[in-house]
Amino acid sequence: MEFCSTLEWRNWVKCQHNDNIGWIPKDVLRLTDASTAQVTEPYDATELDVTRAETFIYSKTVSGWAWGNIEGTSKMGWVPLEILDEF
Repeated sequence: MEFCSTLEWRNWVKCQHNDNIGWIPKDVLRLTDASTAQVTEPYDATELDVTRAETFIYSKTVSGWAWGNIEGTSKMGWVPLEILDEF
């Protein structure tokens, strides 16, 4: 595991499971020791691209990102809160 050192991403942990490597919000992990963690809830790393013309409906926020879908679609994913604030 690798903890991000920048202030903006401080709540994210770089993890590896088998051949998959990626960043996971610390909020969905239970650290078991210095190099191991257990995921405490289902986590999907899908990110969505949104435009000003679209309405993004979200159900939760975690570590600066919102989970939801673009209105009229069923595809779920994460969008940075800072992008939503700009719209």
